[in-house]
Amino acid sequence: APFVERILIGLVLVLLFASLRLDDLLHSPPDLFHLEAGVLLGIAWQTKVDRCRKGTRWSCTRGSVSGGDWVPVWLDLIRTKTIDSTKPPRDHVLPVPNDEMDGFTDQPMEYDAFMTLIKPIFEQIGISRALTSKIHMCRRWIRTLGAFSGEKEAPMTLQGNWANPKMGIEYTAFSRY
Repeated sequence: APFVERILIGLVLVLLFASLRLDDLLHSPPDLFHLEAGVLLGIAWQTKVDRCRKGTRWSCTRGSVSGGDWVPVWLDLIRTKTIDSTKPPRDHVLPVPNDEMDGFTDQPMEYDAFMTLIKPIFEQIGISRALTSKIHMCRRWIRTLGAFSGEKEAPMTLQGNWANPKMGIEYTAFSRY
């Protein structure tokens, strides 16, 4: 796949494996990303839960279904294809791709632009538009998978930066058990 599409799909994987809200990831400066053994660390400077702009730390597992370590490949694409060392560090994860999808503009990626770009990519690989309309809620998916696989409620409450512990139960499959 072209590098812009690979970067966009990588954003979705980070959303899933870090259990993040889309806006939280979009407000994460890539110069603050740090690879450690087994994890990618980042900071969202503004979140829905914490609007103080002090920074909420998050972590993304480097695991995968295939066993491949996709995170360093994605991070290298972010660093080599989207960061201009002649400009000051940006406060958003990714600029908007240009119309040809072979480079990037100077505009920060926002929710609506991301959703417009990712839906056709997912349709190309066989994921229906109905499923992609909820992509911004990846933080709920992992918790829902935990509920279906029999995980206990208490450890799952730690996941997702919920405003209060009850939200994580009400908005996921745990509400059904």
